Amino acid sequence: MCKTTLIIISLLVLLMGVAGVIPGWELATEPTWHAIAKIIVGAIGLIVAFSDKEKGAMSTTSPEEKTPETPPETPSETPPETPQT
Repeated sequence: MCKTTLIIISLLVLLMGVAGVIPGWELATEPTWHAIAKIIVGAIGLIVAFSDKEKGAMSTTSPEEKTPETPPETPSETPPETPQT
């Protein structure tokens, strides 16, 4: 969920920056430096979102999708037989 949210917000910021840089579009009027800053921040957000290593809270797999780990083998409860001499 966090990764998806980061991708969506980064894309929106990136598109807002592009809309501010293109002079023919009258969708946004802002200083050029501000539009360029939005493009940089949006690109960094996308890079972070796509390079996530699935550690900790930023994991993209749900608990149902994870494969269960096999429990370690426990020794049998009866001790091994020792040869009688």
